[in-house]
Amino acid sequence: MPPSGIRYLEQGDACHPTLPYQAQGAAMAAEDGAVLGMLMGSVVERIDTQTDSLDATLGGLISESLYVYEDLRKAPTTANVNGALRNRGAFHMRDGIVQWMRDFVLGYSGMTRETDWIGLMSRRQSHTLSADPMQECKKRIGRA
Repeated sequence: MPPSGIRYLEQGDACHPTLPYQAQGAAMAAEDGAVLGMLMGSVVERIDTQTDSLDATLGGLISESLYVYEDLRKAPTTANVNGALRNRGAFHMRDGIVQWMRDFVLGYSGMTRETDWIGLMSRRQSHTLSADPMQECKKRIGRA
């Protein structure tokens, strides 16, 4: 049975809806589908080698795969959603001293509204952007 104790699966925006300030919503949904596909493919491969009752084995392997799916996807998607929340705060500060200081520092460093602050956000997101969920999945199912 899945970690929640309920027999269903959510992925994409259904389980990690996010604000658009991280530009990772579609990527997370695609990664969810790719990881789930790899895990279910592993179930099919393992079923071919089982000699036990197929129904019990299949249910156990799917349940095990859903635990792995949650374990692989929860931390990175949570980090992305939290990053989008932080970015919303940085991008939409109320007028005042903190907003003025932010604009001053970014302007001093060469970043302006015209440059879209891409350099700053790319450095901040380097961990997210360099993650390889498929490689992590392969490690977990012994294909790496």
